Amino acid sequence: MYKASVVDNDQGLVTLEIVVSKDAVRQALGSAVHRVGQRVSVPGFRRGKAPRMILENYVGRETIYDEAIRDVVPKAYAEALRETDLTPLEDPNFEGLEELDLDSGEPLTFRARVTVKPEVKLGDYKAIKLDREKREVTDADIDRVLENLRDRRGEFVPTERTTAQSGDLVTVDIQASVDGEPVEELSVHDTQVPVGMGYLLEGIDDQIEGMTIGEPSEFRAVIPEDFGIDELRDVEATFNILVKDIKVKQLPELDDEFARDFGKVETLEELRKDIRHSMAHRLLSDARLDLAERALDALVTTSEVEPPKLLVEQEADTVFERLQHRVEEQGLAWEQYLEAKDQSEDDAYQEILELAPGAVKKLLVTEALAKEENLFPTADEVSIAVAQMINYMGAPSREVVQKAIADPGLRQAAAEGVLRDKVLEYLAQTCDSDPESAVCQECAKLEAEAKAEAEKAEAETEGEVAEQADGAAEPSSTEEGSESPEPEEAGSREGEDEDN
Repeated sequence: MYKASVVDNDQGLVTLEIVVSKDAVRQALGSAVHRVGQRVSVPGFRRGKAPRMILENYVGRETIYDEAIRDVVPKAYAEALRETDLTPLEDPNFEGLEELDLDSGEPLTFRARVTVKPEVKLGDYKAIKLDREKREVTDADIDRVLENLRDRRGEFVPTERTTAQSGDLVTVDIQASVDGEPVEELSVHDTQVPVGMGYLLEGIDDQIEGMTIGEPSEFRAVIPEDFGIDELRDVEATFNILVKDIKVKQLPELDDEFARDFGKVETLEELRKDIRHSMAHRLLSDARLDLAERALDALVTTSEVEPPKLLVEQEADTVFERLQHRVEEQGLAWEQYLEAKDQSEDDAYQEILELAPGAVKKLLVTEALAKEENLFPTADEVSIAVAQMINYMGAPSREVVQKAIADPGLRQAAAEGVLRDKVLEYLAQTCDSDPESAVCQECAKLEAEAKAEAEKAEAETEGEVAEQADGAAEPSSTEEGSESPEPEEAGSREGEDEDN
């Protein structure tokens, strides 16, 4: 009933020529007359019973044609997509519908212009073999983790030292002024700040370090251009600083008691073992992800696909909006950002637009590989991913989670993330030049130790069972020789011996 062919393809914007058979046109007209007749009351006729000629005189031929076109065109377009195996990325624009004569008795021809997902010719991804970075956890790595844990458990305590050093917690008064006028927005009183952590305006940390309790110091600095108050930006201010108290960080001893605060361990050695295991897992995971990303880049290079202009522009628009949002989150005005980059808004957009085709090509190749290897996420996987996204942002109620799981936008975002993760996992397995070593060595060691312990326990159990069986099988004196005498007989013989 319908035929279709692609007559033009301009960067993914295709023109479909669609032909509707005479029978399909006749059926569409008949259905249109019936539906219009059901909606319109024609004097002298019951609804739906007026002949077409009278109905046309009453409502106009255009009304019936419009009804028929609204019926036949979507059906013909859907069939055309199936026949040409095209996936549209937008709603179509139809051409030639105004000139259609549905009463000509001939097939109808019209065109649809629509951007479609392009065909991707994947490179030979199974031939990609890459080396994975192999790095073992060292004692120095574990020592650094332990020192970080100690630092997190440290407490600031009073000290007899009167000179501030980096890492100290100092109580300060800072009085700021511009041209002799106090500036409360830059001033603090009895405020505790860690020295050397960059919490204060640039330069003040350096000034406090080395100061002595009770001895004031004056310091001049230019307020940064990105400061939150417009009128203070790029202005020189004077800071009068007074250190009033100093505390030093006291770290806990690195011993078994310290270790018991972290996880289900009893000794420091067990904690070191846990840290080694955790770091080995992370190093392997990072190395596999790096390999997968490189494999995907290699596959993109060897694959053939022309990113549609529509997707390229959508990608550029999305990245541009994200950039503006990040700039605002950092407290900068968009105009300030452009000024710092020495760019116009058009320049910034064009810079992003130049990178967009590469990003779109990577996305299309990722989806094509997922289709080839059946890696698309299931509905349950998407639901779990949405729930994890929501839980990450807090502790929502069950009702909130269920509502989020049903949200189409969240499901789409989650599905894209799960699909990418599954593709990267597939590439990590397929493209590793040494897949046998892609296991956590600490896990393997623990499994080997557990297996050895199990085998030892099994051997000991079998030995005990064998000993018990041997004991049960030893012959009794009855089995070895004559029967044991009855007690009476034994007593009788003893008496006979005495008589003799």
